[in-house]
Amino acid sequence: NDNNGNVSVKAQANKAEDVLPGVMMVNTMNRIWAADGKGVNGDGKGVNDTQSPNAGIAFLSRAVDDSYVSRGDAVRTINSAALIGVAAGLKASTIQASDTANRALQDHLSLTSSVNQKGAMSLHKEGADLWVNLLYRNNESGGISAAGFNADYENNFGGIIVGSDYTWKDAGNGSFRVGGALNFGQGDSKSRGDFNYTKNDYDSYGISLYGGWNNKNTNIVVDVGYLKADNELKQNGSSIMGGDLKADVDTTV
Repeated sequence: NDNNGNVSVKAQANKAEDVLPGVMMVNTMNRIWAADGKGVNGDGKGVNDTQSPNAGIAFLSRAVDDSYVSRGDAVRTINSAALIGVAAGLKASTIQASDTANRALQDHLSLTSSVNQKGAMSLHKEGADLWVNLLYRNNESGGISAAGFNADYENNFGGIIVGSDYTWKDAGNGSFRVGGALNFGQGDSKSRGDFNYTKNDYDSYGISLYGGWNNKNTNIVVDVGYLKADNELKQNGSSIMGGDLKADVDTTV
């Protein structure tokens, strides 16, 4: 307050971790609000704006504005967005797609399909062989936990694996087999719980090289593979927050 009656007010932004305990992305938020003393542009000025053309800044600005999101729901809204991949079971669905293809491959190389197992029906004789198998996996699990949030997860996956190999006898009573296989699949995973409802629609593509040797009831197999999944994630969001959150993510295993 000066002699002319002018009043000056100085405001200082509080750090995100102090205002919203448990919230993620604190470094990003502190830069947007210049709570780190520097800000996004290094000039010490905040750029928070609920109408910002930058979707990330607009989302975070609205998430901490009581006129958009209640204070009690702010942490869940921000953390759900930050952990959209976890909420959708992204890693688990990719691993399960790979595991489903691997199981089909192991069944193909198992003793039950060996010409050398006594008393078993022969499925694959010497020479070249072309084989195909359908893939399916349905899995439900609980206990997804991150940042203090918990959720249940469901994954459905279906596809096909096609392979070709060659089998020949060794000098004794055993036989060798080498070959390769391609697999293709589609699936969806979704979760419910503390996170905002999140779904993942994905396509997967994989390749495997394998080999084996067996002699009567002895069977040794080895395989190496690669799988890639194209994931389209969508998380429910209110229209006032800009609508649903979407992300495209590639995963490999």
